[in-house]
Amino acid sequence: GGVTGGLSSEELLMYARLRIVAVLLPVSDLTTIPVGGLLEQLRRLALAADVASPAPAAGGLTGRRAADTGGGPVSVRAALCSCLTATVSALSVSVITRPLLLSHSRWMVATVEAALRSAAAAAMAPPEDAAAAVWMETGGWADVIHASSELILLLGRVPEVEDGDAPAAAAAASALLTAAGGTSAVGDVDMVALAEAMQSAHSRRSRLQQASLLLMLAAAPRFGHARWAQRAWLDGLESVRAGPNSLLPAAAALAPIARLVAAPHPVVRLLALECLERVPVSAQGESPDGAAGGAAGSEESEHTDEPMPLRHSFGGGDGSDAAGGFGAAAEAGVGEPVASLALLEGWMGIGAEGGGGGEAAGDTGTEVCLLAWGCALALLPHMTSAAQSRVSIGFKARPFAHFMTCRLLPVLPLHRPPPALPSATAAPARQAPAAADPTTSVTGTLLAPLSATRQRLALKEVGLHHDSDAPPAPTPDVPSLAASVFAVMLRRVPALARHWWSSDLTSRSATAAVAKYTELHVSPWLLRREAEAVAASASNGGEDDFSVKASAASRTITATYSYEGTYMQIVLQLDKCHPLRAVEVECTQRAGVSDARWRKWQRTISTMLRTQNGSIGDALALFKDNVDKVFEGVEECPICYQIVHGTTRQLPRLACRTCNNKFHAACLYKWFSSSQKSTCPLCQTTF
Repeated sequence: GGVTGGLSSEELLMYARLRIVAVLLPVSDLTTIPVGGLLEQLRRLALAADVASPAPAAGGLTGRRAADTGGGPVSVRAALCSCLTATVSALSVSVITRPLLLSHSRWMVATVEAALRSAAAAAMAPPEDAAAAVWMETGGWADVIHASSELILLLGRVPEVEDGDAPAAAAAASALLTAAGGTSAVGDVDMVALAEAMQSAHSRRSRLQQASLLLMLAAAPRFGHARWAQRAWLDGLESVRAGPNSLLPAAAALAPIARLVAAPHPVVRLLALECLERVPVSAQGESPDGAAGGAAGSEESEHTDEPMPLRHSFGGGDGSDAAGGFGAAAEAGVGEPVASLALLEGWMGIGAEGGGGGEAAGDTGTEVCLLAWGCALALLPHMTSAAQSRVSIGFKARPFAHFMTCRLLPVLPLHRPPPALPSATAAPARQAPAAADPTTSVTGTLLAPLSATRQRLALKEVGLHHDSDAPPAPTPDVPSLAASVFAVMLRRVPALARHWWSSDLTSRSATAAVAKYTELHVSPWLLRREAEAVAASASNGGEDDFSVKASAASRTITATYSYEGTYMQIVLQLDKCHPLRAVEVECTQRAGVSDARWRKWQRTISTMLRTQNGSIGDALALFKDNVDKVFEGVEECPICYQIVHGTTRQLPRLACRTCNNKFHAACLYKWFSSSQKSTCPLCQTTF
């Protein structure tokens, strides 16, 4: 079928031998085979394959050559990876053969890493490269993923040794060899290579995880929904899951993984969503102002009232680059972030993209729809605050109410405890800490009962074969998924959830049931998280003039600002079914500002908490910024009468050349749009 079409006669013979060995190894008793000789023969074959055609340099996939992506050398590497998969899988479980495997890990990792890069280059090859397309379709890339997964598991069993600590590595190697029964049981082991493997195990593991993720990002658009590829996706996602969050790229570059939430296997769907939820939030995603808000900057701040599609939130669609990550992802050739997010919008019920799931999922069932919304919620924190606001407006204008009423509400377990959420009978303080918090992530409480071993066994036993009698793979039920999505939604987009509950939900019985459910199962966690967040912020701030006290029991947060012996204090009272009911903002002490100005501040804080998905911390930061600027002498914007804009958090910077009054950019843009004029709001001269 063209898989071996690019091979020379020597490469063809090597390919045939490797394929035969790959078939024989899993059905052979490896305890009767000289393991050292087997590994040495595989090492020589790996060296011959690398000499025949060197792999693309790390990070240099955009400069790939046709020979690296064709059916030739990459097929040999994939066949070699099949042999390594069978060998490592059979031998790594035994403490006797593990030292011998680790002593050969250097060339194994180099071989598999080269195969991963070649496979990624083949996945990103242009459509006219028929050899690469045939090789990908026949599943050679999946063999490479399996080998990488087995090596990552092997290296993960190595005790952590600090890089550069040669004596500790030598001691760990001796201890491992002693535990295996010594050289009499293991045979001849290169102790220098074993010590070097102990010292470099974690760096090699990280390299494999990064290369595996690169291949998965490249292959996801074409093979995310192939039934035969589900084992590879499971192995690959588990490998990435075993690494630290810092290995994950920016959310924009990781967007193609979102395609896997409609994969045939339910555990693959959850692992794909978890991968997106684990991406660390960078400073550009956390910062609400234009100065540190990524590449969107001031261009976006003027359009905060206009809706934005999710697929444009990371740039590439409207001329902006809202998170600064899409350009880097596109330049590296990693997947198609905009196309992946457009498909995700289709599964969420936005527009026509994704249709009814199309060829991907067969239908947009409730589970796929819930997981798609989970992906959108995971991506929100990685956008600038202006992009978050515009995406939320887009949700509110189109699919949110329909999703909540027609998809989530019918399967939400309102009248029984959520199966996957922590018990609501105990106080939150007695619950498991951060890992069990259902508002942190959708998958946190769903994947916890499913260990990696159970996931692997379930897929090996079921195999997604066309067997109607095969038992189903272990997966949480849809009510548990709905409960998790609802909890995260109340944290990420509380204003949208509040508007739906108070305005779009017309049934009184349903309104009361949702409020009661939220009070029992979600609000205690949110109240606890808000209290901990403001307490941590106050302790890390190190500022003597501003203090914050929070009480989860009384549901109050008190902020006090002191200046030259005078005090200003506000109290935020949270409802027992927070955030479905609005936060009450009360002034208990005021000094240095007029009643009119204070009422404007109060309205701004209330508006932020009520309609803009702002957190308690954001509201307190806005209060402090306003007070700071008053004492610094900054004048308020004549349009909104605020010093710090409630959405963009910018100061009035655009000055009229005639009257010298300064305005917020967003306020001025809104004034021009509503008045149909481009004149100064005060002196009426052309701005």
